[in-house]
Amino acid sequence: DLHDKKLKSQERDMNEKLLRQMRKSEDKELQAEIKARLISNGRTYKLRFMNTGLSDAREVRVEIQTPKEELASVLLDEDLGPYPLINPHSYIDERIALCEGHPKVICIKVTWNDEFQMNRTSLLSVPL
Repeated sequence: DLHDKKLKSQERDMNEKLLRQMRKSEDKELQAEIKARLISNGRTYKLRFMNTGLSDAREVRVEIQTPKEELASVLLDEDLGPYPLINPHSYIDERIALCEGHPKVICIKVTWNDEFQMNRTSLLSVPL
């Protein structure tokens, strides 16, 4: 009858939602997540690349997106990375020096491989 059809429809919708949530959770377990932030220790600074995900980040490549002319007051290694591996809840630090007139934010593109996908990319806006 109509009541049974409605119940079956609701049950099917709930099962589909549960399946989507389970897949999402399984996908998360396969993903690395790379973040970056500036770490200050008095007069010295580090640019820290952290893996906040649940999977290893492999072949982590870093590209500074901020135009070079805006970075004249930022002293940073010409080439950041590539880093062969950043484990979950681990990080890699790079030294950085900031001179007067440095930009408030630096834009960085990070690309990595993990168990979920090859060449995952994140555009990061890092406050300086």
